[in-house]
Amino acid sequence: MKLNYRDKVMLTVVIVILVWVAGVMLFIKPAIDDVKDAQTKLDEAKVTLSDLQDRIDEDKDLDARIEEAYNQVVQISNDFYTYQQTQEATKVVDTLLGEDNIKNSNMSISEYSTVDIEPYAFATSIANTEIDDIVDEYDKIGGETEEDAEGENAEANANAADASTAQDQAAAPQKQVIGNYTISFDFEGELEDVKTFCDKLKSNEFKTLLVNELSLKFDEDGSGNLSDSKVKGSMNLNMYVLKKLQDPNV
Repeated sequence: MKLNYRDKVMLTVVIVILVWVAGVMLFIKPAIDDVKDAQTKLDEAKVTLSDLQDRIDEDKDLDARIEEAYNQVVQISNDFYTYQQTQEATKVVDTLLGEDNIKNSNMSISEYSTVDIEPYAFATSIANTEIDDIVDEYDKIGGETEEDAEGENAEANANAADASTAQDQAAAPQKQVIGNYTISFDFEGELEDVKTFCDKLKSNEFKTLLVNELSLKFDEDGSGNLSDSKVKGSMNLNMYVLKKLQDPNV
């Protein structure tokens, strides 16, 4: 079929349009989608970078905070005996006794174990007498009946007790589990030396060697009479220990 000039022009236009549509669908649209995906990823990366930068800013003094926390731990642990073998622990006690001229025998030590350290708590109770109730009623604002006052007092006391209990539970320190040796031995020496030994446990470099049980009696002198100063007895000690934390800078 022979095409005239007008048909040729129309055919050319149609071909150009088809080529343009095909180009848009095959090349331009995917490229636009790729650009959108890249922009989305870029935005997400910027958010991530901003978060990381915030973390970096928050942790810029991390080394100083680690050092401060480590120093606090060291300061607390300095009062504790360090974890050691059982024979080393008995040597410690033997040395302390020797410094105060106390002879010991039959020393025994438990295996390394754990013990619960309960927090010290002091609770007070307030008694409520009949006169107190009368004064409380007297102090109430006028117009209330006795039954109303009693009901309000009971409710107020219950609310106060609940609030106090909840506050005490929230603020109360929890018990701690710590390492422990139990050391037992018989001893003999001067009564004043035994007192000095016990007193020095509070002032020694490490303050976690505590007397758990102590029994003693005056010894007999050479004539069979009780001495005024020499004593014999037995002692049970608890040695609380901590493993030392390694220096983070090492």
